[in-house]
Amino acid sequence: MLGDQYGHDAGTAGDRNEQGGFVFDEYLSGLSDEERQALQAVIDEVSAAAPQATEGRSYGVPAFRYKGKPLLGFAATKDHLSLYPFSPQVLEAVQAELDGYGLSKGSIRFTVDRPIPAQVLAEMVGRRMREIDGE
Repeated sequence: MLGDQYGHDAGTAGDRNEQGGFVFDEYLSGLSDEERQALQAVIDEVSAAAPQATEGRSYGVPAFRYKGKPLLGFAATKDHLSLYPFSPQVLEAVQAELDGYGLSKGSIRFTVDRPIPAQVLAEMVGRRMREIDGE
């Protein structure tokens, strides 16, 4: 298996599900228990908010896809976990609810000790789905 610069499992083409998407379990298997649990909580929340979303990859990270478009991605790095909403507008809309988290134009940085609140995840997913539906 390939690894990223932080030693995490990056997966290979053989790690794809029947629909050709990247299998989240394969990505999670290369992480520490704490990272795996934190990202599994994200996966569970997003799956509940968007049951029609599928597993895949977008821009090199594991990501939920909705109607063929990237919905929400995630990754673990050496120092933090990241969420990628694939929309600066979605990130801007929830920015006030993420005081104290590391934010950039395209990502939210968090830790295993300070996860993203479930209601914020659900709001991001709903907003991004509406964006995709409107495209």
